[in-house]
Amino acid sequence: MSGKFEKYLKDYLILIDTCSMCHEFYPHFMREYEELMVKNGTKIRLTESNNKELQEHLEEGRHLDKYKDKPKEMEEKRALAQKASTAINTLFRYPNILRVLGAKEAPLFADAGIYTYISAAHVSHNVLLITQDGKLTYDVMQLRKLLSIDSYYKLECLYFSPRENDFFSKYSDKELKKIKEKAEKEKAEAQKNKKKKH
Repeated sequence: MSGKFEKYLKDYLILIDTCSMCHEFYPHFMREYEELMVKNGTKIRLTESNNKELQEHLEEGRHLDKYKDKPKEMEEKRALAQKASTAINTLFRYPNILRVLGAKEAPLFADAGIYTYISAAHVSHNVLLITQDGKLTYDVMQLRKLLSIDSYYKLECLYFSPRENDFFSKYSDKELKKIKEKAEKEKAEAQKNKKKKH
């Protein structure tokens, strides 16, 4: 087996976020690469807050009655709870691969925790982030352009994609530009609406 992911197994510090752990490809990816990751001593890290998010999705699935008047939302919550359950099970199935970062290592919540952890780690390690979040990808990739910090280490982001036969794809610079423009437009609109309310 050969593919894009193999080059990251030895020399990269790898992180994964909640949305990627809930992706349909995630359990297949873990089964496919388990042997190679164990052989290379690969660790895939997630933050404690990501772990809590999975637990919250699972707990939400146990209280679907409150969505009985909203069938579409109920089904979405049910599906997310099932994905979270699968993701949580992998923590027990692959304890020698998956590692939950402690609160001291990544103290901030969710994306902020990932971003701050990577910004520190990138100074001394090659870093790979697996995320479906285009905005987080954009922000993380901007760390390569910081003028005040020199890092000779590599920084990359991948996302699970049905377009590829090796699980992963990368956002192009053109796609990231569109993500930035859309996010800035949404942010400006939100701020505009906030001012109207006040």
